[in-house]
Amino acid sequence: MAVLRRKQLALSTPEWKSIPWEVIPKNLRDVLVDVLVDMPGLVQAFDEMQLCTDSAQQATLRLSVVQKCWEHDRQLLTWSSLVFQGLKPGTQPCTDPLSVDLVTRIAQVHGMSLFWTTSLILYSILRMAAGPEDLPGRTDPMHHAHQLVDAISILLQPTAGLYGQQSAALPLEVALQYTTVWSLKSPSAEHESVLETLRRLKDDLGTGLGRMMNAATGQEATRGGTPKAKKGQS
Repeated sequence: MAVLRRKQLALSTPEWKSIPWEVIPKNLRDVLVDVLVDMPGLVQAFDEMQLCTDSAQQATLRLSVVQKCWEHDRQLLTWSSLVFQGLKPGTQPCTDPLSVDLVTRIAQVHGMSLFWTTSLILYSILRMAAGPEDLPGRTDPMHHAHQLVDAISILLQPTAGLYGQQSAALPLEVALQYTTVWSLKSPSAEHESVLETLRRLKDDLGTGLGRMMNAATGQEATRGGTPKAKKGQS
């Protein structure tokens, strides 16, 4: 949950992003995580801009935040072009349940959920910092919130198991946090509907994890009780 902290992470440095990969090249997930770990620092910069009381300095900070947002936007566009190449327009690599086996599909959904999580944070900051500019449709935070709702719903299906439950935790918290922000800024039926769905999914996550913990506890009790029963019989 470190990405929810509004402070730059140690992983968000050129050294951490390059030295460990001098021998082993990065895969697509690693490239995406490089952008994701930059989000807390971007949010920190946005907070500093908002708290600045000098109008000239605030304008300079605002410009810096917006420029950083566009840099990350270019990174996400490059990443998504690599992921979606060869796919039909409008399709996602994880929407067809019959195209791959279950394990591969859940891993794909997890990967895309990280993309939509990053996008939701990035474009929320961009829209709040840039103000009423005419921005591209891809920067609409609610588009990415809707995508996250779909992905989280898949990750919380019983067939996804514990891996799905764990993979859903971060996207769910981010989606709740930023959808709440937009709901407060511009209340609408759409925002409230997404929030209601996210709250239900959070309840589902808690219920699912509780069920798994109870099952695991029951199995441990069974394994622990058997030897004692045998000892009493001897």
